[in-house]
Amino acid sequence: MSDDNVYYLDDNKLVGEDFLKVYGKNIIKQLKRTDKFKHVPDILVNSTYDVENDEVYAFEELIGSHGGAGGTQQQPFILCPRDWSDPGEIFGAENVYKFFKRNMN
Repeated sequence: MSDDNVYYLDDNKLVGEDFLKVYGKNIIKQLKRTDKFKHVPDILVNSTYDVENDEVYAFEELIGSHGGAGGTQQQPFILCPRDWSDPGEIFGAENVYKFFKRNMN
């Protein structure tokens, strides 16, 4: 892969190889969501995801990375009573919150 790969979020324009595909089907949606936050960082850095070893190279000595992309950390689950409704795919922490509020009331 070349170092000249760029994805322009605002324009949905890819220059070079699709280096984001290893991060899963929702990576563009996740990045755009983050970009809309009130306190979005000026620079967002995500480390490399090693597909062969299923590892995210975190910046600290952890097994994953908080809020990072790639690997099994992108396969979350909710353990809840079986009589709660099946929410299907949930996207974003705010929707996890809504799921819990809806089922706890």
